[in-house]
Amino acid sequence: MFQGAVTAMPRGSSDITGSISPILPNMEMRIVDDSYVDVTPGAPGEIIVRGPFVTNGYFDNEEATKGTFHDGWFCTGDIGVEKQGKFYIVDRKKELLKYKGLQIAPAELEMTLQTHPEILEAAVVGMPIEGGSEVPRAYVVLRRNGGLSESEVKDFVRKHLAEYKQLRGGVRFVDDLPKNAVGKILRRELRDKSRAEDENVKAKL
Repeated sequence: MFQGAVTAMPRGSSDITGSISPILPNMEMRIVDDSYVDVTPGAPGEIIVRGPFVTNGYFDNEEATKGTFHDGWFCTGDIGVEKQGKFYIVDRKKELLKYKGLQIAPAELEMTLQTHPEILEAAVVGMPIEGGSEVPRAYVVLRRNGGLSESEVKDFVRKHLAEYKQLRGGVRFVDDLPKNAVGKILRRELRDKSRAEDENVKAKL
């Protein structure tokens, strides 16, 4: 499957906010919820696109094409948000946590945590709980040992994010975060680590 560009920065312009650049002429982009209804500006949702640069589908794979398109719109799997007329990717749809029917983007929590002056890096993964929900657990790298306690980290998140996005899975302080060769955090390794930690706790009870 080949797909061309959907956004691009006009020649002579620049943006240092981390946005994905303006939409190209003749291209369309929407941010929608799970029912493909447009979200309100500022709310996260999946980015879907259509236009002459978007592929018609997967080669010789009708099933994959059906799973990727909705009413002619290509579903990117990227979770985006619109802020002051600019668009930002905040997570991947497959990374979203679901807590009591509500969606939590780990990347949003990570970005919030990293605004704390004592936090160097942070990664958030989901911990399964009864009822099929997940609660977020944060792995935090501090700028200096003992700079924050778990309760202080939780209080910081409580002041900045909605009640359902709180760190109910706890906070773990680590020396570093697992990353791949290009510096992307390996959340799968952290999820495995979380489950191993919980199993060890249960074994000691």
